[in-house]
Amino acid sequence: MTRSTSPVFIGRRSELSRLRAAFERAATGQPQSVLLGGEAGVGKTRLVEEFAEQSGAALALGACVEIGGDGVPYAAFTGVLRRLNETDLLRCRGWERDELARLLPELGAAPPTRIDDEFGRVRLFEAVSTALLAAAAERTLIVVVDDLHWADRASRELFGYLARVLRGGRILLIGTYRDDELHRGHPLRPLVAELSRVREVERIDLGRFDRRETAEQLEALLGERVAPSMVEDVYCRAEGNAFFTEELACSVSCGGEDELSWTLHDLFLARVETLPEDTQRILRLISCAYQPTHTALISRVAGLGEAELADRLRPAFAAQMLIGGDGDAFRFRHALMREVLRENLLPGERARISRQLGELVELEPGLVAADARDVQLAHYWHRANVADKALAASLRAAKRANQKFAFADELAMLERALELWDAVEHTPGEQPDEVYWMYRASLAAWRAGHPDRGLSFAEAGLAAIDAEARPTLAAHLYEQRATHRWSLGRLDLEGLYRAVDLLPADRYPAKRAFMLARLASKLCMHGRSTEALTAAEEGCRLAAQATDLGDQVLALSAYASALFHFGDWEQGLALQYRAREQAESMGRTPALFSRTQICISDQLYKLGRFAEAATVAEDALGTVAASNRAQKGLLRHNVAEPLIDLGRLDEALRHIDEGLNLTLPDVQDQGLLRLRASVHLLRGNDEAAEADLRQVARRSHFGRGDIELQHLIPHSTQLVLLAAHRGQANEVAAALRQVFDEGVREEYEWWAWPLLYAAAATLRDLGSRDEQLRALIRTSAADMPRRVPIHDLYARLVAAELADCAARVRVHLDDGDPTHSAPSHNSSVPSGSIRAVPVQGGSGHGGSGHGGAVPSPSRVVSMPIDSASPDPAPDPKPASEREPEPHSDSVWAELARVADVLAAPVILRAQIRLRQAQYAATVSGGRETAAAAAREARELATSLGAEPLLLRVDALARSARLLSVVPSDELGGATATAPGLTARETDVLRLVAQGLSNGQIGTQLYISTKTVSVHVSNILAKLGVSSRTEAAAVAHRDRLLESAA
Repeated sequence: MTRSTSPVFIGRRSELSRLRAAFERAATGQPQSVLLGGEAGVGKTRLVEEFAEQSGAALALGACVEIGGDGVPYAAFTGVLRRLNETDLLRCRGWERDELARLLPELGAAPPTRIDDEFGRVRLFEAVSTALLAAAAERTLIVVVDDLHWADRASRELFGYLARVLRGGRILLIGTYRDDELHRGHPLRPLVAELSRVREVERIDLGRFDRRETAEQLEALLGERVAPSMVEDVYCRAEGNAFFTEELACSVSCGGEDELSWTLHDLFLARVETLPEDTQRILRLISCAYQPTHTALISRVAGLGEAELADRLRPAFAAQMLIGGDGDAFRFRHALMREVLRENLLPGERARISRQLGELVELEPGLVAADARDVQLAHYWHRANVADKALAASLRAAKRANQKFAFADELAMLERALELWDAVEHTPGEQPDEVYWMYRASLAAWRAGHPDRGLSFAEAGLAAIDAEARPTLAAHLYEQRATHRWSLGRLDLEGLYRAVDLLPADRYPAKRAFMLARLASKLCMHGRSTEALTAAEEGCRLAAQATDLGDQVLALSAYASALFHFGDWEQGLALQYRAREQAESMGRTPALFSRTQICISDQLYKLGRFAEAATVAEDALGTVAASNRAQKGLLRHNVAEPLIDLGRLDEALRHIDEGLNLTLPDVQDQGLLRLRASVHLLRGNDEAAEADLRQVARRSHFGRGDIELQHLIPHSTQLVLLAAHRGQANEVAAALRQVFDEGVREEYEWWAWPLLYAAAATLRDLGSRDEQLRALIRTSAADMPRRVPIHDLYARLVAAELADCAARVRVHLDDGDPTHSAPSHNSSVPSGSIRAVPVQGGSGHGGSGHGGAVPSPSRVVSMPIDSASPDPAPDPKPASEREPEPHSDSVWAELARVADVLAAPVILRAQIRLRQAQYAATVSGGRETAAAAAREARELATSLGAEPLLLRVDALARSARLLSVVPSDELGGATATAPGLTARETDVLRLVAQGLSNGQIGTQLYISTKTVSVHVSNILAKLGVSSRTEAAAVAHRDRLLESAA
């Protein structure tokens, strides 16, 4: 048997149907993408080949190759573009053609690239996109990237970019990958997860054949009917893997069935050993070569003429172990075959062959593609243990990767170079030296999203450098150290100040301006806006002297942020928009334009303009560079956060999950985790929220003293909400004091108003008597600036909640029954006592709403006092220290109106409506108002899926008998009555039996204490008893309340 590939295509009807459907959508001008996953040898490539042949479309195929930990940047797409060029479908001109020359040297000389140019990658990506769209102008184009699991970082990012941004063209993009190799840390895994949620991307998982399909495959391969025993034997060994089945069938046809090993390794070797010895020797040699390899290279290494080599390889081609590629290139049909052969060589053999390959490529560069030459040489010389040549080739490969913006590949090459550095002799004063390459490696690590590795290089560089002799390089190393430490959740302002000090304005104006912008940005994050403004102002002055518009945009954006946080938010936002316009005039360079969008969306959010904030951030996702995971993560956060406040929780969760799938540094992950915790709290999933908040705490190192306010304060808010759900007033106190023990700091207002509101509302609902904690809230609110209208709303809410809290405490004291008092802040709530249901929570950051709970059977919703409660005597203390007066239903109605006008967070508006309903229910003639407010609160809670808040509204409806709020079949025991008593008398008797006083019963049932007294008198008369204690005893003895349950 000379062919092991089945002449008949087996099965896969469902998968073919889905591919055809995607192709039909693409043919209408809606680009589609397909991710085709399956284990090695399951038949992914064959499926794509069959589909492409049936479609009749133009086909451009690029294959990813595995070469240890290395890879040629954009190798797969180089193959795609070369195929288009060979078929006259590459029709780009001007700058697009110049950019594509980076990938296809045959197109001409590529434009020069600056070492620090981060902005060209998007031009390269757009050039590839434009080329594909042009190729599909007349005929639908299928672009296939095979074996994505071996793709270099640059190819993965370009594939993801095309899958997300291609629009208005007849293109079907297909990527195949081995899903059995996507271990937890595999770099393709987050890309697959992210793209699987894109509407235009379909994921197809290709499974194994069943027994029936295995029998069909064997019959097609062998050309005859196969005995059931053979089918069972092959199926058990191959387990439905199409390739393994092919290999077993070939062995059967060659009469070697009994000699086969059960292991894949032996299976491959057994197959190879059926070939002539000369062919086996050449295959072992080819297993050490970069794939695909070329006839000319292998013929030189083997010492054979090309014709003789072809004769030696013909049996391998006939057996389908080798397959041809473009021109004279060829490769192993399956990489598994290559791996087995390479590993079967002795270490000395691998080194010898690698040396031979390196020497040949060095002597005759034309033997390999120009864009792959340096990577191949680095690989060969490293495996051959020739350190000096491996070092030189690695540095050249790193430079080429940087020119293509393939930062992960650049990092890999630089890491290899630094590993080899001490093994090579260097001349004194050689430049660039090791310290410089450490800086370059640190920079590449940042761009590639590896802060831990980048920090190691930055610290090593600083340990080795003379900062006074080389101030600019030292300053950049300090800046890199600070950047990586920030990514890992550690503050390094000292390093940034040192970087600025090393660059005097008269000698290095542009570099100093850059460092000042970075310093100002970090100062803003830590609430030091005065220092930030000083640094940013100087940076702007120096940047104005620079010729680089990018430096000016960066400085202006930093100044705008500092001005905003300092308090001039109108001017700050206006300047940020101006910075965005300038960045856009530069061609939407990925780093600068996306940075301004991130800042604008953040500022809009803090102003309470949630819809605008979400739109700006979501729009920016389409422009951010594919390689810039940090900005992608920030934008995902800045989309999700306002979506939560807009009540679009499912959309927010999608963005949160996509951000977390990016495997971001801790400092960014914690923000996304905190947002997810806020959604869990809204929906009553306290355990999930607590798990996320524990992760945040582990990653943030709270208590160390250098945590950014934007992380510390919202985290404390979430802890308050979680404590509220669990009735833990002591935890509320701990979270609040973590933030406010040293008073109100600069810039607190942007994050702390929601925290104060959550704490005040929680203390009110828990009935806490912690006067010190209330005083802390009151004083902090008085000291904290109110920059924007939503701050005013929060300030009024805090005052209202504190007033209610004080009034409720007075009610308990006036009742004079200490056995019924609410728990203090440092005590747990005993089972069976009155327990308040806390407020519901939002995102807890800059205008968000706040936490919720699911009432347990032991919890009774604790409501405000009735309007007839006596007012306290005038308080002579200053206003900031004075207990506020209790608020009426009209005050809450006004707060609800203001919240609507400001388009406040949906959950906050629902909470205010609930409070309004609670107060209106206590006012004579206010039941209609109460019912209307409760209905609105219920609608908002239902739209959010906020089950805890929904339960609170329903509890109010039952207690206050607002029958129009909840369907009668959902009112439960609220409509049942004890024999001889009215429904309201039954409610009163139930609370009397629990030992509540008249004032507490009135609070629970939204009636006055006088009305409660009338009901109690009627109950005593109807039961024929003379005291409340006797009434409770009769109720228990005769099981009156059980009949009403």
